[in-house]
Amino acid sequence: MRRVLLLAGSPRAGGVSLMLGRELLERMAALDFATEVRTLRVSGLLDAQEGRARLHAAFAWADTVVLSAPVYVDSPPAQVLKALEFLAAEPWRGDEPKRFCALFCCGFPEASHTAICLDVSRIFARKAGLEWAGGLGFGGSGALGGQSLAARGRMAAPVARALDMAAQALTDGRPVPPEARELAAKPLIPKPLYLFLAESGFLSLAWKSRTITRLGAKPYEKQ
Repeated sequence: MRRVLLLAGSPRAGGVSLMLGRELLERMAALDFATEVRTLRVSGLLDAQEGRARLHAAFAWADTVVLSAPVYVDSPPAQVLKALEFLAAEPWRGDEPKRFCALFCCGFPEASHTAICLDVSRIFARKAGLEWAGGLGFGGSGALGGQSLAARGRMAAPVARALDMAAQALTDGRPVPPEARELAAKPLIPKPLYLFLAESGFLSLAWKSRTITRLGAKPYEKQ
């Protein structure tokens, strides 16, 4: 039986990265009914010994580990980096190989902002004694809004196809193909429209919170 662990790196319960990770695992389970999947949220997990033990046990249990996380500027969240450092401190030395795949999404329109995070994941895999199975980087994740890909229809078709290809490759024991990475990086909507919608949403939120007139405030600026 294939055992797949999803490490959810977002501190938010309903974030886009968690949705993408679950979509990938659902596809893997559909391709191979002898697949058991588990999800473990990283946020706050290492704050206590019990959480560290849970992470260590889940990592040892899985033969395929998928990290799905957001990009904060150009880096994985601090809790994700902490978890990777924790796992890399004791490299995998089991009889069976263990594979590692990563999914990263960012709110910037360009998927290129995920490149450093994918490099971090590749280096982690090497230091942790894992087989690097590749990864996917998604830009413009705000257009998905955490909803299922099916709910987003044709707009999310490239994302769905990229996950289909990644799931098939991982199920077959192959790394994520370059074609899947290219599809994942494809803009969901034109960049000018995405920026306009993002700015509109920001201003709407500021209006609702009654801070629209104070967006340029610098309360901590030295006099």
